[in-house]
Amino acid sequence: MNIQIAPKKMIKDTFVVWPWGGEEVDLITDLRHEYLGLKAESAKAIYVYNFLGMCRPEEIQDIIENLKSILKPGGKLFIIEQDFDYITRSYVSGDLPLNELNKDFNRETFLSQEECTKILHNNGFLSSEQQIWKDRKMFNAEHYQFILSGVKQEKK
Repeated sequence: MNIQIAPKKMIKDTFVVWPWGGEEVDLITDLRHEYLGLKAESAKAIYVYNFLGMCRPEEIQDIIENLKSILKPGGKLFIIEQDFDYITRSYVSGDLPLNELNKDFNRETFLSQEECTKILHNNGFLSSEQQIWKDRKMFNAEHYQFILSGVKQEKK
């Protein structure tokens, strides 16, 4: 099973989870306040689209732990998130007007690729097993998003 945390299906053959209903949402649950309730070690891959930035910083640790518990050993966690570094550079250079910044990039928590790398590492996803993805089409990602994956370690 592959799970996607997003408001609509971005990748084929995924079970879509989101806090609010939608035409393509299979399960409505808010990972900030609930666990998915899925069987431990049942997912081969989990794709998280722009969800972590919707959460308060202190909630992210529990969310990552929850998602990690659902992953099979050797399974991958993909984080597709708005890149605060990219957005900030776009604003400072004048390429992103303030009204668009306020409208399109309003977040509870601002994340960068570097910050997410640390978050994954602190949750047992080895830095050597993390990967930065450049193929945006594969993930239906926007130019302002980073794509980072980590592998859940096999049991010893």
